[in-house]
Amino acid sequence: MSLHSEMFACGYNKHNQLRVSNTLEKNNQFGEVKELEPISQIAMMREACVFLHRDQTLRLIRQGNTNKTFTLKHNVKKIVSGYRFVIVLTHEGVPYIIGKHPQTATETWEPVPFKYFETNNIFIKGCCCGYHNTFLLSLNGDVYAIGTNDQYQQLGLQKENISKAIGSDKIILKNIKQVYGGNCASCFAAISFEDELFFWGRNDKGQLGLNHKNPVSKPTKLDCNFEISDIKTICTGYEHNIILFNDGKLFGAGQKGYSGLGLGGDAVVFTQYAALKEKNVIFVALGGYHTLAITDEDEIFSFGGNYFGQTGSGTYDTITTARKIEVKNLKTFDNLKIECGPINTFIYHAYDENSQSNFQKLREISKTFDNNIHGINVHQIWIEKRSKKPFNEVKNIIETDFNKDDAETFISWAYTAHTKNYQILMKILNKLGIRDLKDIKIKDDLMSLYRDEDSKDFSILVKMEDEDEDEEEDEDNLEEIPVHKFILESRSGLFRELFETIKEDMKKIQDYSQKTIETIEKLVYFFYIDDIELTADDDPQLIVEELEDAVEYYQMGKMCNLPIVIKKIKKQFDLD
Repeated sequence: MSLHSEMFACGYNKHNQLRVSNTLEKNNQFGEVKELEPISQIAMMREACVFLHRDQTLRLIRQGNTNKTFTLKHNVKKIVSGYRFVIVLTHEGVPYIIGKHPQTATETWEPVPFKYFETNNIFIKGCCCGYHNTFLLSLNGDVYAIGTNDQYQQLGLQKENISKAIGSDKIILKNIKQVYGGNCASCFAAISFEDELFFWGRNDKGQLGLNHKNPVSKPTKLDCNFEISDIKTICTGYEHNIILFNDGKLFGAGQKGYSGLGLGGDAVVFTQYAALKEKNVIFVALGGYHTLAITDEDEIFSFGGNYFGQTGSGTYDTITTARKIEVKNLKTFDNLKIECGPINTFIYHAYDENSQSNFQKLREISKTFDNNIHGINVHQIWIEKRSKKPFNEVKNIIETDFNKDDAETFISWAYTAHTKNYQILMKILNKLGIRDLKDIKIKDDLMSLYRDEDSKDFSILVKMEDEDEDEEEDEDNLEEIPVHKFILESRSGLFRELFETIKEDMKKIQDYSQKTIETIEKLVYFFYIDDIELTADDDPQLIVEELEDAVEYYQMGKMCNLPIVIKKIKKQFDLD
């Protein structure tokens, strides 16, 4: 089994939905899941799971040994779980639902689109779910509330005890950039484009952090003693909530046992986890009553409700203080994710669509370094793209004000978009005039690199289509496609091998794949962006046919995203 398909599960397993070798109804230790292919995401309901595989296939596993697969006409962006349903978000902005509908209470165990949004051409870019609720976020920042609104006022409509479900057309907030919930949540959060933090819903344990225990019937702004822009994510549960900050600090509020804060009573304001105070938390997941967190030191901590063993701690007792746990046979923390269901948990290696673009192995294999910072080899043009500064200026700032370990932190982030020392990274970026990591997305920098013709240092030569087969080849009969040498090196084992055999000063190499220049141009674009865009002048059938063997021919690796891109093109143009 490859590392990318390594998966473990614990907790409630009455219907064998966890697919572990131990078929007990409750499992308090993580067991290995062996039968599923590499996946991108998991969404867990109480008695069912939905898996998004890397080929865009959705797999539903539920009671009665139901095991169904679905492929949507739209490309799946994200799957989000409620208590008995899952919302499927697509790149085209059409939301689907699987399970018990929070509005109609009817059950459908195959993906069904929300007709209201499709009919009214409302593009849905995000969502969060709860116990009986869904909040869908439109492209222009409107939040639509769907579901029931009982004594906890979880829909935020300023109305009391609505026994019937609310439809899709209720807008409770505007100008919102992100919404937060959880599969058992009865309270929710949102952050506006003005960096205002709102909470609403159930609050009988003080979980909203508002310093009281009254239900909040409308979205209420939280007066914070921290910067909203420093928030990495928010998770809401049944009786406790979590805020994770960019610097790795974890805060919680709510029920004294489930919150894991180790306090003598409920926490009515957000309080830092004392047991994790010296840790840098990089990922957190919250279920109904339990929480798991991953640190940058490759540690997993868990706490909270544990009747079904869902914390994976080896006991069925409530864990009132964050406790480190071990997962037997876990080989690596690379791309490790956790999905907490209502009463169960999965740990898995998520297939990362951008893993190839992020150059995660490039610094180990590169032969094309052309400069250094503190003696650490780098590609000058890439450092310039990531820092938005001339290389010599970056080099001077880092070598003057920071040591070699600090330089390694910055360089590692430049190539992978990840860091284990957020504080040092932000100090360096601030020195470079960069205030927000969201302003320097690696994919945007790759697009900038692709468009930067002047900095391209290599060319692929492609045979012209109208060339006489018997005519002797020369450069007059070949078309040049400019490219950055280190991009070819990062994406293709074939080019890496060629670079080891040619002279260092060679600036061109011919492609002998017999593919058309149009296809090679699309492939080069894919090397940068991890995607392919077709125009009205392109022949999609020809391009798909010529790309079918590209992963193998160019030695692009098993986790290459090209097969998924080809599948998307086939779907878009209705190709067999």
